[in-house]
Amino acid sequence: MSFAIVRRYWARALVALGLVALGYLWGHVAVTRGVFPYPQYVDLKLATFGPDADPLALQDKERPASYREQVDFFAAAATPADIVMVGDSILGRVQWRDWLPGVEVSNRAIPGDYAAWLPDRLDSVIAARADRAILLVGINDAVAGRSAEMIHRDILTTVARLDGAGIAVTVLSPLPCTASADYCLDANRTIAALDAMLATNPGPNARFVDLRPVLAPGGALREEFSEDGTHLNPRGVEALVRALPADLHKTAN
Repeated sequence: MSFAIVRRYWARALVALGLVALGYLWGHVAVTRGVFPYPQYVDLKLATFGPDADPLALQDKERPASYREQVDFFAAAATPADIVMVGDSILGRVQWRDWLPGVEVSNRAIPGDYAAWLPDRLDSVIAARADRAILLVGINDAVAGRSAEMIHRDILTTVARLDGAGIAVTVLSPLPCTASADYCLDANRTIAALDAMLATNPGPNARFVDLRPVLAPGGALREEFSEDGTHLNPRGVEALVRALPADLHKTAN
């Protein structure tokens, strides 16, 4: 093989690799910044499947073994509480008894949970026999690409079930990620739309508490409230607690 042929081969290979890299870069920019062709893709998906199209079919997705095990632990260790926490890792990572002294809190939030999965595990939540529930969920669904309409529908299903069990529900506004978390840019737009829906309709007899003025003004979680862009650090939890209605601090008093 002559040198000229080898040179042409490598030149073509480098051009092909460059095009692949450029395509990947443009795809990343399109998704994170909402530029062409991402808006067209969203419009096509909505026109074809409607707002209820679930991109990952989360309802049918197998729950991780750790998730199923946690639900079993909840059901086996049900202890009466004043407040039950319901949601994902935003609530699940926090020792709420330390932040709400004098209130008996049962934490039934599971890291990695989706609004789509919550309705299926509410027996273990209701078993805590709490008077009130604090619900915060949605960011995982949004990052997965689910629409605000779908997440809202699932939250309403959860609220209705808890209300039917005689539990007063306080729905906290789902929180966006920080502006520096590029993977969340599109999810933050979904969260903004979801919060608007919940503000109007948080579910039967539920109370909506908007955390955004304190934790996420401008549509993104304040950087000083999170170390990883998503979860609350102690300063963020302190701000959340201050934003809770006063009666949730006095439930056991």
